[in-house]
Amino acid sequence: MDWNSRRITAILENALNEDRATSDATSYACIDPNQRASATIIANEECILAGLGCVPRILDVYAALDGAVTSHYEVTSHPSIFDGIRVRAGQQMAVIRHNARVVLSCERVILNFLRRMAGIATTTRQYVDAVEGTHARILDTRKTAPGLRVIDKYAVRCGGGQNHRLDLSDGVLIKNNHIVLAGARCRRWSAPSTTVVGGSRSRLKCGRSRSCSRRWTTGQRRSCWTI
Repeated sequence: MDWNSRRITAILENALNEDRATSDATSYACIDPNQRASATIIANEECILAGLGCVPRILDVYAALDGAVTSHYEVTSHPSIFDGIRVRAGQQMAVIRHNARVVLSCERVILNFLRRMAGIATTTRQYVDAVEGTHARILDTRKTAPGLRVIDKYAVRCGGGQNHRLDLSDGVLIKNNHIVLAGARCRRWSAPSTTVVGGSRSRLKCGRSRSCSRRWTTGQRRSCWTI
């Protein structure tokens, strides 16, 4: 995950702006502007870690939005702690040392991202473990929180799953609604020569496994989806 990419930066900026993090009335009223603090991020329960890289990046983005942060931060974690590992309840994941006001102002945004991503990764790992030893793969969908797709899909990878389409332009996926609306025109997808469109492999989404064998001809790669 490139936490410095423009897309990720925009997501983090939106989260901080939504929380009005640079206008934290309580911290400004109670905390000395020069006070430093240390915060430890601890796992509340056993989970698959995901999103650890968001911690220093959120602090960077906050500093850019605020324009008045002069102190330097330090985010440390043990070398054995990284995205994709299983952490136990009570285990320390990272320590932040920074200006106290900044720590308090960024706390909720940091934890929201970590909790969401760890939750997705942990659930994904449960499905991955359930199909271990089979030829099945766990793929994600586009049913993500608006604006957070790249974050959610990264969390799926941390959990051992695989990403399917990132967006509507990322390959062809014929679903029941396409079949209902297009009618006979969907029959052309039974030809093996049409399995690749614009360099992307085509897929057919099936409500039942037996419907795949009815709709797709031999020689064309099948993709069976239960919904």
